[in-house]
Amino acid sequence: MADNSGPAETRLELCTCESECGPSGRMIPAYEIRNHRRRDDRRQTTTFRRARGLRVASAKVLGTGRGVMNTTARVAPSRAPLHGDLPSVARVRVLGEHAEEAASDNKRNRTNSISGIDPPEAQRMRMSVTPEPHEQSAGSSRPALETSNIGKADNTGHTRDDPHDIEDLYYNPPPSPTSWRQSPPQSSNDYGAVTPRASPEPSAAPLGLYDDPDDLDEVQYRLDHEGGEPGIDSEPALAVAGEQSAEVAPALLERHAPPQTAPTSTDGQAEEGHGQGVPSASSVALPRPAPLPERRSSSPAAGGLELLPVHPLYAVLSALPPLPARRADKDIHAASHEKWYVRVILMAVAYLHTTHHVTFRAANIVLFTIRTIFVALRLLDIGDAMPTTLTTTLRRLDLTDKFHVLPVCAKCRRLFRPDIDTSARCPECKNSLFKRGLLNIVVSTLRKLPLRMVPHLAAPFRPLSASLIQFLARPDSEKLVDQWRADPTVQGVYRRIQDGRIWQTVKGSDGLPFFGPQEHGELRIGVVYHLDWFSCRRSPYAPSHSSGALSFSIANLEQLLRYRLENMLPTAMTPGPTEPDAEELQYYQELVVDDLLVLYHEGVLAPTRRHPQGIRSRVVCICASLDHPGMCKSGGFADKNHAEQPCPKCMAKLTELYMWFRVDAELEHGALPLRDDQRRHALAKEWRSLETDDERRTHFKTFGTRWTAFSRLPYFDVTRMMVIDPMHNLLLGIVKTQWYSRWIKGSALRADTETGNRRELSVLHDFLESFEIPAWVGRLPSRVGEPAGGSLSADEYKSLFTGPCVLVIPIIWDRFLDAATEEHQRALRRYEKARTAWEKSANAVHKAAQARASTGADVKPSAKKDDTLPPAPSVPVPRMQAEEVDLFLKLATALKLILASSGTDASYHRGCGLLNKYLRDYQALYGEDKMVPNHHFALHTEPQLFDYGTVYDIWAFLAERLNKLFKDFNLNNWGGGQLEITMMRAFYRNVDVQMLIQHMATEAGTDALDASQAIAKYLLKDSREARGTVEATAQQNESQTVRVSAHGSDEETPARTALNIGEDELRNQLQPSSRRVVPGPARGKPVPLSDAFTMSLVSYYNAHPPCAVVQDPDSPRSTSRSRQRPPHVYHFHDPAAPPGSMFLEPACTPLSYILVDGHRITPHATSSSGKSTSAVVKVLHQGASFCGEVMRAFSHVQPGFPAAQVFVEMLYMVPAPPGVSPVRGNPWEPYPELEVKFWLYRKHHDTKSPLIPPPILPASSIVCQLARGAAPGTTPPIWMTTTLERHAASMEPPREDEAP
Repeated sequence: MADNSGPAETRLELCTCESECGPSGRMIPAYEIRNHRRRDDRRQTTTFRRARGLRVASAKVLGTGRGVMNTTARVAPSRAPLHGDLPSVARVRVLGEHAEEAASDNKRNRTNSISGIDPPEAQRMRMSVTPEPHEQSAGSSRPALETSNIGKADNTGHTRDDPHDIEDLYYNPPPSPTSWRQSPPQSSNDYGAVTPRASPEPSAAPLGLYDDPDDLDEVQYRLDHEGGEPGIDSEPALAVAGEQSAEVAPALLERHAPPQTAPTSTDGQAEEGHGQGVPSASSVALPRPAPLPERRSSSPAAGGLELLPVHPLYAVLSALPPLPARRADKDIHAASHEKWYVRVILMAVAYLHTTHHVTFRAANIVLFTIRTIFVALRLLDIGDAMPTTLTTTLRRLDLTDKFHVLPVCAKCRRLFRPDIDTSARCPECKNSLFKRGLLNIVVSTLRKLPLRMVPHLAAPFRPLSASLIQFLARPDSEKLVDQWRADPTVQGVYRRIQDGRIWQTVKGSDGLPFFGPQEHGELRIGVVYHLDWFSCRRSPYAPSHSSGALSFSIANLEQLLRYRLENMLPTAMTPGPTEPDAEELQYYQELVVDDLLVLYHEGVLAPTRRHPQGIRSRVVCICASLDHPGMCKSGGFADKNHAEQPCPKCMAKLTELYMWFRVDAELEHGALPLRDDQRRHALAKEWRSLETDDERRTHFKTFGTRWTAFSRLPYFDVTRMMVIDPMHNLLLGIVKTQWYSRWIKGSALRADTETGNRRELSVLHDFLESFEIPAWVGRLPSRVGEPAGGSLSADEYKSLFTGPCVLVIPIIWDRFLDAATEEHQRALRRYEKARTAWEKSANAVHKAAQARASTGADVKPSAKKDDTLPPAPSVPVPRMQAEEVDLFLKLATALKLILASSGTDASYHRGCGLLNKYLRDYQALYGEDKMVPNHHFALHTEPQLFDYGTVYDIWAFLAERLNKLFKDFNLNNWGGGQLEITMMRAFYRNVDVQMLIQHMATEAGTDALDASQAIAKYLLKDSREARGTVEATAQQNESQTVRVSAHGSDEETPARTALNIGEDELRNQLQPSSRRVVPGPARGKPVPLSDAFTMSLVSYYNAHPPCAVVQDPDSPRSTSRSRQRPPHVYHFHDPAAPPGSMFLEPACTPLSYILVDGHRITPHATSSSGKSTSAVVKVLHQGASFCGEVMRAFSHVQPGFPAAQVFVEMLYMVPAPPGVSPVRGNPWEPYPELEVKFWLYRKHHDTKSPLIPPPILPASSIVCQLARGAAPGTTPPIWMTTTLERHAASMEPPREDEAP
C-alpha cells in the first residue's frame, strides 16, 4: 500500500557517546551514531593517545583583554642538535592581535568559520620562532594544558567538540538537512576547522619523518608518564621560507631553552598574563652554510628566518596529516594468507593487474574460479578467507594509496589541505572547492547514504621524505646509496656525478662539505629534481589533456639503477587539462621545497637493514633537470623570446644571443657575461614584494625574473644548479635543426620522385638496410626522413648522428653535390632574369605614379593593365654546400665526446671546442637569421659537464621515461585531477608489487612443495620494455648471482642481487677494471678443448699468473718467500712437465652471451640466425687495435686461479688497401675520434696469419662494439665501421690493469 504521509523525516536516536554527547545523551541523526561510536573506540587505544600527543599543542586564552594564542608545530626532532647549529625541536608561536575577537569566534560553527574566514586578518598576524621550553617556569602565568573538560557538557547542555578526536580531524560527515538546527555550534578558532600537525608514533609505528624513539617532547612525556592529555586547538598554518642569516643566537638554538625576553603587545606594553617572552622573527635565524667556492649562497642573509603567513586552509607541509606507513614486504607476504599457493595466486593476480593491465572484472573472475577449484580439491575450507575480488586482494597486500589528495582551486590553482570541510571556499577566488557529482548523488540516493562531496579539482602529493623512508627500507638500499664512496674521484676524470664540482663543493647545514669524508654516522643523499608535462588521451573523443609530473631521482645510485621503476620517486602531479603557469606552479614547489628544507636541516630517520632502529639521512637537491619551458616556469626565468633576459645562464639580450658566434666577437665584446645569482635573487624578492599584477608584469618585462620556491634552499644556486637539459638542447634542438630544418625542409635530402628517379634519401635507406648495430642502440625507421618514417625521438636523433650518418653523409654529398651546384647555378640565372624583369616593372610603375602626381588628374588605371608592383624575387639558396660535410662531422664528433658516459678534461674541452666551431660555421654558412636560441644555450654546455660529470647524470631522459610509464597505465575518462590520481596510484601500486615479488624471489619457502620462489623469478623475468638508450638501461631480466672474472677476483655483484638488475644494465662504474666483463648463462654442457684453444689458453695462463704466488712443492714450508714461484700451466700431454705440475683443465663451458661494460655481445655461434649484429667489436692486443667478429664465447675454470676466466674466439677483418675509399679525399681524417675505418667486404684473416693476434683472447681485451655498413658503389666492395663507445676509453691508451 502506498505511503501518503509525505516526505520522510530524518530519523533521530539517542546517543550517549563519551566523545560527543556525554552520559545524558542527545538526539542526533541515526546515521551519525556509528561515527560517534567509532570515535569512542579510537579514544581508548594507545595508538590514538600517542598520535594525539604528538599533535600540535596550543594553550587556550582565558579571560578578557589582550591575550596570546599560542600554537606549536613540531619540526623534525633529533637526539641532539647535530653539529650544534640547529634546534632539534622548534615551535612556531602566533601572536594574535585581538584575543577577545578570537575567543568570540571560537563559538562559531566550524563550517561557517571555514567559509567565512578573512584572509587579510591572517596576513596581519605577527609570527616568530622560539624553542619550546622543556617545562613551564614558576613565574609563568601560561595556562596549563587541560583535559578534564573534554567530552563534557558545557553550560548550554551540549558536549564540547574534542579537537583531538581522529574523526574530528580527518573525517567530516556530511550534514543532514536538519543537523544544522539540531547540533550546537562547534568549537573552533579564527581559522575554522584546521587539522593540527601530526606525526607517526615513534615506537609503535615504523620510524619515519620527525620520529626518534629516544626523543620525546614534553607533550609525549606527559602522555607516557603522567597520563595527561593536553588540550589541543587547531592551528593556523605557516610556511617557513629559507631566508637565513649567518648570525645565530646560541641561547635560542638550545633545545628546550627557556625564552629570555618578555613579549610586547602591539602598543609596546608587555603582554598581559605572560611572564616569558617571544622574540621577534628577525631576531632568530638558522645558520647559513658556506657558499660554493667563488659562488654566493643562494639565500642571502635576511636578518632572520622569514615566516610567510598563509591561510590555514592552504596546503603546507607542516599541516598535512601523516601518511600511513607501509609494512615490511616480509610481513605483508606472510599475512596475506597462510597457504603458499594462495599467496602466489594473490601476487600473480596483482601483478597481472598492475603490469599487464588486467581489469578488475577479469581479476575477480580469476580469483573466484581459482578459489572454487581449491575448495573443490579440498585444498581450502569452504569458509577460508581467500579473497575473491581484486579490491580485497589489494587491501590484503597493502596496496592502498600512500599519498595525499589535495583539493585545488579550479581558478587560481592554489592547493588546499586534504582534511578541510567540504563546504570550504577558496579565500582568494571565493570559488567552491567541492561538488556533489552526479554519480555521487545517484549512489547516495539509491543506497540512502550521506552525500559524498568530491573536489572540483584535485592533485596527488607524496613528500620526498615518505618515498625515501620506503626506499631505504629495501634490502641493500643503504649500501647502494653509500657505495659511491668506495671509488675515489680521479682529478680530471668524469665518470659519474660524484666527480663533478657541485657534488664536491655543496655545503651542509654545518658549513662543511655535505658529501665530505667526515664521520657523521648519517646517510648523505643527493637528489635530482625533474619536472615535465606530457599529453595523454583521456578517450578517443576527449580534447587534449596535459598532465605534469614532479619527481626526483637519487643521484647516489649508479646511473643504470636510477632508471629502474622502483627507484623513481614521483612527488606530485599537476592536474590537466592545461599546464599551470609559472606562478601557479610555485604552489606545488612550495610543498616540495618545504620537504627539502626539513631533509636538509634535520633529515629523516629511516630504518634500514643495517640500522633497524633508524639512521638519519639528510638530503640536498643537487640539480634540477628540466626542459626549457619547465626551467623557466620552475626557476622564475624569462622565456627565450624575452627582450632583456632570454637566457637563464647569461646576461645576453635577445638582440645579442648570436653575437658571440661572429669572428673576433670575444675581442670586440668580451667574454660571455654570466648571470649572478645574488642579483637574480634580489630581483626575485623585489618581484615578490610587489602587490599588483600590473606591477609584477612591468617588473618581469624589465628584468625577466620572478620568484621561485627554490630560492629558499640555502645551498641552491638557481642559475647554476638548474641545468640546460642536454637532451632537449643538443638532440631535440641543434641536431633536429640541422637534420629537419636545414636538410629535410631545405631539400638537401629528398625522397625519390614518383617516376622512380633515385635521390639522396634512397642512398641513406639502402645503407640502413645493410647497417649492423647492436640492439641496445635502437633501430631507426626504415623510411627515415620521409613522412612515412614519422618524427624522430631524441634517442633516434642521437643514434642517427653518431651512427649511420657519420658514414653515409659524406657519400651522399660526394654523389649529389655537383648536380646540386649546377641546379643552383641555373636557379641563379633564372633569378637574374626575374630580377631584371621585376626592376623594369618597378620602374614603369614608379614612372606612372610620378606622371599621375605631376598632372594632378585622377586617372583610372586600365582594367587590362595592373599597376600593382609584384613582390621582388627571392635569392635562391643552394640545396647542398660543400662545407656542410665538414660542418656535420664537427657536430658528430662533438656529440660523441659530450654524450659519452665518461670523459676527461681533454675530451670535454675538445668536444665543446668542436661544438663552438660548429656553431660559428653554421652562422657563417646559413646566416644569423637561421640561428635558434638552442644554439646560444649550447654555449653553456662545458661548465655543466664539469659541474656534474656526465650528461647521463643530468639529462631529462629519466623524466621522459617516467612520462612513458604514466601514459601506459589504464586511464579513465575522468577530469578534475582524477586522471593524475589514477596515474600516481598505478605507479606506486606497480612499485609495491615489484618489491613484493622480489622479496618472494629471495625467500625460500618452508614447505618442500612451495614453488613461490620459482614463480616469482619467472615474473621478474617478464619484461615488455622497448629498446633504446634509456629502455635498454632500464630493461630487467632474470635475477641471478654472477661471478666476475677480474684477474683473480671472485666476488658477487651486490647491486644486481639486491635490486634484480638485468644483464644489459649490469655496467659497474665503481670498479671498471675488475667488473667490466660479466659472463652470461651457460649454453649446454662443458665441451673438450681443441688443440688451438689449448695452446692459446696455456700461453695466456702462463703470461698472466694469479696475483698470489704459491709455494714450490719441492721446498719445505719453512723456506723464505724467495723460494716461492707462480704456478706454471702445462698441456696435459706435455712430456716435459715435471712431477707435481699444474695441467690445463681440458674442458670449457660455452656461453650464450657476455656483457662488456653492460652491453650484451652475442657470438655468431649462439645467435638464432647464425649472424649477430652485436658481435662486431674492437679489441686491444699488445697496444694495437684490431677489429673483428666474436664467433664464440666460453668460460674456463683453471685450478690455481681463483675465478672462472671468460674468453672469446675472434675472426679478424681484413683492412681495405690504401686508396680505396667511398669518397674523394678523406673528410674523416681531421676527426680521429670518430674512428671511421674501411675493410674488405666479407674478407677475414686466416687464423694462423702472423699479422693478427691469436684467435683466442680474454674477453677483457674487447674495448667496444662497432657499427658496420656496406659502402655503396665501391670497387672492390668495402665495409665501413665506426665505434659505438660510450666511454672515453676508445680514444685514450688503456690503463695497465686493463691491458691483456
